[in-house]
Amino acid sequence: MYWTAIIRSRELSSDTDASIISISTHCTGLQSLYLWTYVQIIDASIISLSTHCTGMRSLNLSHCFQITDASIISISTHCTGLQPVDLDCCDQITGASIVSISEKCTVSRY
Repeated sequence: MYWTAIIRSRELSSDTDASIISISTHCTGLQSLYLWTYVQIIDASIISLSTHCTGMRSLNLSHCFQITDASIISISTHCTGLQPVDLDCCDQITGASIVSISEKCTVSRY
């Protein structure tokens, strides 16, 4: 079974990263995830998503300011069917992430 999750800040505990890691380990069929404006999310959460939810097709991380290339390179390595990736205002993302997405996610539109 495949799932889409749209998570609002009031739906998570104060430990957002632990919540996202728990979701990724228990909902391995997750295909779409929208986490815009979760400024406290760090790479550990996204790397966990990438290794457990390899069928991820859509990901919105806009305004997740702490996310770095480590997250995006892990996502593009493990979730090669990823199509839309929203990285708007992710200031720590560099060209390395864009190159990784374009090379590994062959159907991607970013």
